[in-house]
Amino acid sequence: MDTHTAPVQVTGDLIVDALASQGIRYFVDSEGEIGCLVGNRVFLFMRFGNQREVIQVRGCWNRVATIERASLILDFCNKWNFDMVWPKAYYRVRDDGVISVFTEVSHDFEFGATVEQLAEFLMNGLRAGDHFFDRLDERFPDPLGKPA
Repeated sequence: MDTHTAPVQVTGDLIVDALASQGIRYFVDSEGEIGCLVGNRVFLFMRFGNQREVIQVRGCWNRVATIERASLILDFCNKWNFDMVWPKAYYRVRDDGVISVFTEVSHDFEFGATVEQLAEFLMNGLRAGDHFFDRLDERFPDPLGKPA
């Protein structure tokens, strides 16, 4: 059976093949999770479920916000989630009181996927997350990113 034309179980190797088919350079972290950089934003390709059949593209904003901005970030994420189907956007407050912002796009591949199908899903997740972070950057410009 050719894994490029017939759906097969989604594995880490299939995720790597799908990324490679799109020319995406990837890394594997110390816990075995596959990820990539889009610009300077980190995206991970997480696997969940009994057979790890649910694939999630999770993006992390390349900046952080102070706790004083929590209500503004929450309002931004809530408006996005109300207006847009995906990616899901949310933030977490770290133990040190700093806010990290994330995006998620998930799909259940219980019945498998071809490399092409998986590549399309992964690329859509990357583009959607990157688009959200671009809008977040517009709303909250980096004061150190501007020339003096």
